[in-house]
Amino acid sequence: MNPPILYLLMNAAAGSGDAEAIRATLRHVWHEAGCVVHERVAAKPSQLAALTDRTLLDVRSQGATLVAAGGDGTLNTVAQRLLNTDVPLGIIPLGTFNYFARQYAIPADPAEAAALVLTGIAQPVNVGSVNGHVYLNNASLGLYARLIEEREHAKRHLGRNRGVAALAGLVSLLGAHNTLKLNLLSDGVPHDVRTPLVFFGNNALQLRALGLPEADSAAAGRLAGLILKPVSKLAMLRLMMRGVLGKLAADADLTRFVADEVVISGRFRRIKLVLDGEIITCTAPLHFCVQKAALQIILPPAMPAESLVA
Repeated sequence: MNPPILYLLMNAAAGSGDAEAIRATLRHVWHEAGCVVHERVAAKPSQLAALTDRTLLDVRSQGATLVAAGGDGTLNTVAQRLLNTDVPLGIIPLGTFNYFARQYAIPADPAEAAALVLTGIAQPVNVGSVNGHVYLNNASLGLYARLIEEREHAKRHLGRNRGVAALAGLVSLLGAHNTLKLNLLSDGVPHDVRTPLVFFGNNALQLRALGLPEADSAAAGRLAGLILKPVSKLAMLRLMMRGVLGKLAADADLTRFVADEVVISGRFRRIKLVLDGEIITCTAPLHFCVQKAALQIILPPAMPAESLVA
């Protein structure tokens, strides 16, 4: 019987600690189980997409298992290449928040996650989509793009941890921000919207942490959206605090909605979006939807199927 073959994909800087020590832990678990392990490390995050495409050729030809180690941004890049294929993805969570892995009870400990790759079961999960781009947790336009840019700038100078991310977010939220004038078509119904931020959540765990009942709709495979009204800095601070306390549903400055399809246009041809913490630029109009059962993930055997797709 041929030994299992694993291909590990990761960025060189993945993990809050020593990337080499993490890889050594993964190797140990998999070698103890008799696996053949191939490591593919992207020197820069921008190289990960092309590296994934090349690795997929080997995975398919050898009947191997593909494993991605990193945060939600890394998983997003790899997932984009696996969309609507029969290739399952194993996950080693190494990011700051790891919302996607947490939603599906994938262990945060690298050794435990490595063991799950060998014992788990491939299950289909839903993903969000906008103009053909995948998002696993959330997508947004407006203020959040600036927040992410300033957060990444702060992390480069102050280090990559949750405290730095939170401080940078606070500075961005309390700064000046533009108001977008948008035409929003929600399941065919038009709305004229003035807002600094439109947010779509695909991760029920994250939405529940914010206190949003639309988490149930996201879990059922629908778009769960938030539109922020133009507000003062004081109201923005109050909004942030309610988010921390898990009480966003009570905020009168947010309009919440659920839909199967949303199309957004406005006085722009191209606009920045944030998908799972990574900034991309899209051409209008923006078509948002949920692609159901579009991605195969290796998950704990005890994960009930009804919690994955609907």
